[in-house]
Amino acid sequence: MATAPWWWVPLITVIGAPVLGVLLYFFVPLLRVTKRLGIWLSNPPWWVSNGLVALFISLVVFVLQVRDEHQRGDLATRTQQAQAQDAQRLENLRFVRERAAASGQPIEDFSGFDLQCQDLSNLPLGPANFERADLRHADSFGISLVGGHLLGADLRGANMVNAALDQSHLLEVDFSGADLSKATLAGALLYGATLKNTVLEGADLTGAHFEASDTAVVNGHEPGHVNPANLAGADLEGARLGGANLSGANLVGADLANVDLTSSDLTGANLSDIYYDTSTKWPAGLPHPQSTAAPKHATNGPELGPGGCNAGRAPEPVN
Repeated sequence: MATAPWWWVPLITVIGAPVLGVLLYFFVPLLRVTKRLGIWLSNPPWWVSNGLVALFISLVVFVLQVRDEHQRGDLATRTQQAQAQDAQRLENLRFVRERAAASGQPIEDFSGFDLQCQDLSNLPLGPANFERADLRHADSFGISLVGGHLLGADLRGANMVNAALDQSHLLEVDFSGADLSKATLAGALLYGATLKNTVLEGADLTGAHFEASDTAVVNGHEPGHVNPANLAGADLEGARLGGANLSGANLVGADLANVDLTSSDLTGANLSDIYYDTSTKWPAGLPHPQSTAAPKHATNGPELGPGGCNAGRAPEPVN
């Protein structure tokens, strides 16, 4: 086994002693400084504590200012977008009214138009094309769209009292929450339409089609399967449904008081939870479903897009 040279221990002693001295020279004062700093931090001068509080408050104010500026920027952007949207709707309305006033014109194409919340009351539009148009909450009182094409249009919450929609193509139209009281829809095609909570009190639905279809063609579209109409919760009190095809339709919770259904086709229709009274007339041979104690009147529940009917107004700030 090898041993260290005799000169190894003296060499380490000569080198290590100065190094140890240097470390002690610097380390001992550092310990004293650390101890004094600890005592100073435990009871700092008044200007130190006040300075730290001021720094904290400054940071909080800075963060709040940045957040406020960000919100103001978002608010300005949303206001500009709402104003631009409102201007576009007004321009669409101007165009529709202008074309309605023109006589002897071919079928007008308003497909895809955004007319949300606009006043279309009493306009004579005949067989106009409003395919996929946005007519939510539009005032369409007394509008005439006889033979019109409204495939996939959004009419949620619209006022269509006294509207003339006879022979119209209303496939997959959403009438949820709309008011169609005393409207005429004789012979209208309502395949796949949604009439949830729709008011149809006193409406003329003679010969209307609510059933499913595999052959419906609208505006040159290829025929395809369309589901039956959804009339859940619809108010049909006093509506005329002579010859209407409601086979497979969803009538859950509908109000059928004073409705004559003697010549209507209710094959496979869902009549759960409906309301009717002694003046309701049923097709021969159809077992009368159970009636609820009181009608469930329709309520307006459609949603509006950004800005809604207040488009152009500054949105409320977000907290």
